[in-house]
Amino acid sequence: MAATHIHNAAIITLDEAGTVHHSADLVIEDGRIAHIGSAPPGLQADEVVDGSGRVAMPGFVNAHCHSPMTFERGWAEDLPFPRWLNEKIWVAESALTPDDVYWGAALAAGEMIRSGTVAFNDHYFYMDRVAVVVENSGLKAALAG
Repeated sequence: MAATHIHNAAIITLDEAGTVHHSADLVIEDGRIAHIGSAPPGLQADEVVDGSGRVAMPGFVNAHCHSPMTFERGWAEDLPFPRWLNEKIWVAESALTPDDVYWGAALAAGEMIRSGTVAFNDHYFYMDRVAVVVENSGLKAALAG
């Protein structure tokens, strides 16, 4: 059994009481949380992590995104929404290839992972290419095309 012991962390739970454990231990065994609070006596962890000054918490879920649009970020932001969409975004999107969508989604996946996001809901086109990104990244996603 592989075990990781994170000690001395603040641990935010999603229990009914909204419990926050301060300076607590978190033990992960075979990829699942096994203990929160105090580590069991005699624990032999494969990895020990000092959680001082850190917070362990559930991952974020991005409830609405168009992940491949990372490439359009910052384009014509000074325009009102209808003009931005009709004159800039839809024109640019008409030239996107499946590979463009893949790499835009890959960039978004890296950004989401770095920010603590573990799952996302996405709607775009060439969603089969976004699905490849999801599979390769380890994220979870609900994809609609």
